[in-house]
Parts: sequence; C-alpha cells; structure tokens
Amino acid sequence: MGLPCGIGRGRGGGGGSSHSQSTKVMLLSGDSDVEREVARVEEEVANRRHMTDLLTVHKLKKDFGGFTAVDEISFGVKYDEVFGFLGVNGAGKTTTFSLLTVSAR
Repeated sequence: MGLPCGIGRGRGGGGGSSHSQSTKVMLLSGDSDVEREVARVEEEVANRRHMTDLLTVHKLKKDFGGFTAVDEISFGVKYDEVFGFLGVNGAGKTTTFSLLTVSAR
C-alpha cells in the first residue's frame, strides 16, 4: 500500500504555509487539519454542494497490479493557494500528479 503524502500549502503572494497529510486510509500523525479537510471534501461531495475549490480530488486511487500506489486520497485546492506534496520515496506523490495531469493510465 502506498504511504500517505503530506500536502504543502501556502497562500499565493508569499503567505505562510502549513503541512498536512490528506488521506482517508492512513493518517500517520492523526492530524486534525487532515481530518477536517477530508471531512470537508466528503461533505461537499455527499451533499453535492457548490464546490468553491479550484480543484477537488475525492478518493483518488491507483493500483499497479497488487500494489496500491495512491489509496483514496481526498483534498481540495483553493484558488489562491500554492500547493505541493511532501512525502517519503514511494509515497505516491509522482503517481498522484501524473493522475491529475492525465499522464498516468
């Protein structure tokens, strides 16, 4: 199973940044920010509310044979955020970006 990636976020224009992990399956730190983000995305999708994020990812998953590289990650990216992934080698960062940019099959 792929490990969860951290998500680095900052406001455009040089604002502060924070790091969180956005995965429903495995939260290594039990980070409350991560739990709130996943719950927010789940609620928007379940209630079909007007989504205000520039990008919403809901339960993104990618398997390569028996190996799960990306395991149901959910997150949203706001219009004015600078966004990136942080994580150990093999966590699924490149696979996630490839899926989001339609580079992976």
